[in-house]
Amino acid sequence: MKDKTALITGGTGFIGENLAKKLADDGWQVNLLCRNKQNSSECLGSAGTINVYEYDGHCDSIIDAFSQAQPSIVFHLAAYFAAEHQIEDVEKLISSNLVFGSQLLEVMARTNVRNLVNTGTSWEHYNNCAYNPVNLYAATKQAFEKIIDYYVQVREFKVYTLKLFDTYGNGDCRGKLIDHVISSIYNRTPLSFSPGDQLIDIVHVNDVVRAYKQAVISLENEPIPVHKKFGVSSKNPIPLKNLVSLIQKLMNDSTKVEWGGRSYRDREVMQPWTKFNCLDDWEPTVKLEKGLADLIEIKKK
Repeated sequence: MKDKTALITGGTGFIGENLAKKLADDGWQVNLLCRNKQNSSECLGSAGTINVYEYDGHCDSIIDAFSQAQPSIVFHLAAYFAAEHQIEDVEKLISSNLVFGSQLLEVMARTNVRNLVNTGTSWEHYNNCAYNPVNLYAATKQAFEKIIDYYVQVREFKVYTLKLFDTYGNGDCRGKLIDHVISSIYNRTPLSFSPGDQLIDIVHVNDVVRAYKQAVISLENEPIPVHKKFGVSSKNPIPLKNLVSLIQKLMNDSTKVEWGGRSYRDREVMQPWTKFNCLDDWEPTVKLEKGLADLIEIKKK
């Protein structure tokens, strides 16, 4: 893209932060739209080429950010996640995943910014269905894609939605599986899991960031309007038991794992989604064993 000016939502999250830093390193003018400006400053440290704008829940704050940043493309990664929602999560899921996104799209239309890389989830496709959300979070992600379709048809947007599988890498503070296993082994905390037969499709954050960058290149050559959806997959899912065993092997750990100590989660994804389209000119490059070994070494230090 000739005008390398991006606006990123969710820039303080694990993937968004990595994307922001990589784009800045590659010479992009990067702008973040965040709920808490102070938190973004702490996350990005001395990344001086990144501007931060604060979203206060109203469209005016988004308009102000667009007016100053003047982006040529938007990367939408902001979301509220709840694997198994409680009643207090419902409003947060709707507000973050539908209301904010819709406000963003409307401001894009009014400021003539029509290039968008959106973030979806493989969990929209339970049991490999075209639509069968694992949980309410996945349902809101799918609902937002339908709202995007309105702006594609009526406002002639160009959109790619990248549907992510599990992700991992250095700096992940989400308390996800791999970080939990590594930390538990270092801290000598007992490991207890479900029976462990579910397949895990997990992608290193560096490869995920590469997918977002490739999406920009491919999107530029698309006709108007368009909304295409792609799975960002390792293409090599691994049983949970094997994944934990691999981490133990890399850490020379022989701790006995309690398999079956917990029940499977309601609507546990046993077989990851496979009926997805692949993004042109993108393949995962970080092998799981290498990515895990590097992460273990970093945490050791």
